[in-house]
Amino acid sequence: MSATKLQNTILSVVRSNPWNTASGILIVMYGLIILLTFHDYGITSDETHHVKYGADIAQWYLSEFEDQALFALALHWAALQLDLLPHYFYS
Repeated sequence: MSATKLQNTILSVVRSNPWNTASGILIVMYGLIILLTFHDYGITSDETHHVKYGADIAQWYLSEFEDQALFALALHWAALQLDLLPHYFYS
């Protein structure tokens, strides 16, 4: 396809429905923002507990239900809430 034919095709699409063009530009802009910023997001405050809990569950299954480390901390959610509360509640 020649450059002139491609340019005419793009211009005909733009002229036929400007909303489609605006939507396409917006989608491309969002895609660029995602690609440029996805390395800037880090781990959340409760993610370490979820990662440890997931690893404990996997180990429990892999050990054929023998490894009881999963149950060492009775309530993972309670521990999570205690970690997130300000420390002045405990002093």
